[in-house]
Amino acid sequence: MKRVGVGVTGTGYMGQLEARLCASMGGYEVIGLHNRSVHKAQALAQELSCRAYGSLDELLADRRLDALIVATPNNVHLEPVLKAAAQGVHVFLEKPMGLSVTQCAEMMAAAKQAGVTLFMGHPQRFMDGLRRARQLLIDGEIGRAVALRVERFFWVE
Repeated sequence: MKRVGVGVTGTGYMGQLEARLCASMGGYEVIGLHNRSVHKAQALAQELSCRAYGSLDELLADRRLDALIVATPNNVHLEPVLKAAAQGVHVFLEKPMGLSVTQCAEMMAAAKQAGVTLFMGHPQRFMDGLRRARQLLIDGEIGRAVALRVERFFWVE
């Protein structure tokens, strides 16, 4: 079975977490890491036995790459998604998708045109409590929502 070649751009907390998860799962191979400061990606690249790239274009040029995890700061989501799609690379994108509806539409159009998958990382939607709250709203059990505020508390080991 072919292993999925994964790259990560943005090696902060989420990028590191997701790169390590991919490296630990069967069927995936972390091809390379990109960060705007390459030295910040080098230690993780050494840990995962992959390459730290100095530019996103270099990472995307690696023919072993099937998918790109975009874990950059929120204001830097658009460019990597557009570049990955243009190279025929699937994208896993951390939330928020973009800073405007226009950016989001542009990303979706680029993925559709390129025939690649653009997937949003939003795991909270699978949590039992949120699924139940959603269903209560749909069923009209708690009235018509006019505003919503959600806070999530979690720990980091």
